[in-house]
Amino acid sequence: MRIGPYTNLSSNQSSPPGYGALNPPQCLVRRDPRAVVVTTWGNPGLPVFWEPIHSTTTSFSVVADEPYTVWVDGPSSGFALLGFDQLLPAPAATPFGELWLDPFRFTPVAILPLAATAGEGTWSDLCPATAPVDVPFVFQSLTLAPNGTLGITLPSPFTVGWEYFRIP
Repeated sequence: MRIGPYTNLSSNQSSPPGYGALNPPQCLVRRDPRAVVVTTWGNPGLPVFWEPIHSTTTSFSVVADEPYTVWVDGPSSGFALLGFDQLLPAPAATPFGELWLDPFRFTPVAILPLAATAGEGTWSDLCPATAPVDVPFVFQSLTLAPNGTLGITLPSPFTVGWEYFRIP
């Protein structure tokens, strides 16, 4: 979740979790579409402008010689080109957002249709047993909305874990 200026967000034991609009016309909260948001304080009638975060996420752990899943959250009824590469040391600036994989070297993995309701798509595969464990990798997607707008999701960096019961 990312919050913009004039927005107060709390989630601790001393105050109830939730959000409040300090200056409603300028309040912006960007959230992962899978997140559940509960308003527990502030003025619930005040407008808060929700903006979804388009992201690419992987399974909690990617382990050599085991299956894993990648989720893409993007524009509803759109498409996503899922790409894979080594993680760049710094993002490349593009008109569509920050690109964390090399646009000339990345591997296109799949073109995913995104659901009409929440804009979600999934892809699963088996991590190769020979995948290096000391290299940072990344999945990231280029999205296409039904109106023709292109965008880049937030990246999902990861490293590959050793297979279970393997002693390095």
